[in-house]
Amino acid sequence: MAENFEIDDEGDEDIATDIETLATGSDPEPERGKESVDEELLSYSSSSIIINITLLPEEAAGERKVILSAGNIGDPPISRLLEEKDLLPLAPAITDLLNELKADFPNRQTHRKVRAAKQQRNRERPNTTGTSDAFLATDKVPEKPNPGKQLTLW
Repeated sequence: MAENFEIDDEGDEDIATDIETLATGSDPEPERGKESVDEELLSYSSSSIIINITLLPEEAAGERKVILSAGNIGDPPISRLLEEKDLLPLAPAITDLLNELKADFPNRQTHRKVRAAKQQRNRERPNTTGTSDAFLATDKVPEKPNPGKQLTLW
């Protein structure tokens, strides 16, 4: 059974942008004039449609819940909470992409462990410069000599 999620968009047009940015890692609205955005929103066929499928972790019964969202640029998406079986079978392109991700998971886990170890080493590394961070933050940058002035060394 599907559940509807409603987003309160009272004066907040950034919700759809935030969701799209999180989902894709990119800004959905490139720099363009207001006229072109308004023209794009005139009809469904002339609008860019954003579809997001979020597969939640498996539950005890081995089934996944899925959040399915669809929307257009500038407006909040419409979302449904579904069972994974309600979406099956998925399009072959989506299935292929998920299989590629599943096969790559061991590599991703290894890279995640390496990054975590590097971060841990950086946190534990003592300051070897002999200066404190407080000194570096407050130290004044020396002024560059004026090329029109003679520099006296003695």
